[in-house]
Amino acid sequence: MRRPDFLDGLGVYVGATDVAIAGVSKRLLQVRLREARSVPLPPRDQPDARRQALAGAVRDFLATHEIDPTHAVLCVPRSDAAVTRVLLPAAAQENLEQVLEYEMENLVPLPREEIFFDYTVRPLGAERIEVLLVCVPREVINGYLAALDEAGVKPRSIGLPSTALADYVTFCRRDVATGMGVVVQAADATEIALFSQGRLVASQLVPSPNALEPAVLERSLQRQLADELLEPEQTTLYRWSLANGHVPAASELGEANLVEMAKGRLSTGDAEFAPATPGILPAIGGTATRFGYVEVLYVTELMGLLLIFSGYRACLQGPQPVAAAPRAATAEKMQPA
Repeated sequence: MRRPDFLDGLGVYVGATDVAIAGVSKRLLQVRLREARSVPLPPRDQPDARRQALAGAVRDFLATHEIDPTHAVLCVPRSDAAVTRVLLPAAAQENLEQVLEYEMENLVPLPREEIFFDYTVRPLGAERIEVLLVCVPREVINGYLAALDEAGVKPRSIGLPSTALADYVTFCRRDVATGMGVVVQAADATEIALFSQGRLVASQLVPSPNALEPAVLERSLQRQLADELLEPEQTTLYRWSLANGHVPAASELGEANLVEMAKGRLSTGDAEFAPATPGILPAIGGTATRFGYVEVLYVTELMGLLLIFSGYRACLQGPQPVAAAPRAATAEKMQPA
């Protein structure tokens, strides 16, 4: 349901070399990008300088443009996370929390107190379920949150570029296919993420040397489609590069003209987002849930990961309830995806 509102949202995407910040507002039925900025960051091997630069960039952005930080979304690189696909008997869903706690030690190679995790569940017929686990080291998330806290920002949710871009596409297109694929190129690797019925069901990282080979990405895509029982003809594919010239362009899989999609849907005014500042798109996409166009079905608060791309169900069903209580953020080992 589209309703007139007066709302503000803040999206922050922290990349390997820069931070992209977007302030988005909704006035009645019009959604506008008020301002967007991309600021270079020191490398990861300089954590103190990087944290100070991140805090300063966000603080200056808020002060200069008078952006309300109350409803903020943080988007972190896919390389920060490990994604694991687990098949379980359908009966396990009744006590899934306990089952996952028991199995975690076989899935992720870090002590449980050092991990935040979240998951999505999808039925596979009557006898099995598929669980997609996303795990991020607590130290990584705490570093981001400490920097944002210095800037006076407390994110409501934490997501990945692929889910943010999927929400951006849905906001722009409104009607989306049953299946969606998003190919996201970064400097170190390319992610192929698949969504079905509004849920993230697969995410694989292909290292940069291999990702530059079109045949490698195509094989990975076809394998994931087969594993998730998705029909290629019913899966719309999009791509976006966050590498910003640091590596050659990856294979031309899917539609790439995402900026043009915003015309007629997102008023930009003097604000700019273009291939020169590619991180702006996931920063914008992360705010889409704030404006009622992409309704979150399941979110764990603050420390959780925004795993659900729910644009599909929002388009078909309208608003759905948001889970209020966060799940216990524990895990034991991390297995590279």
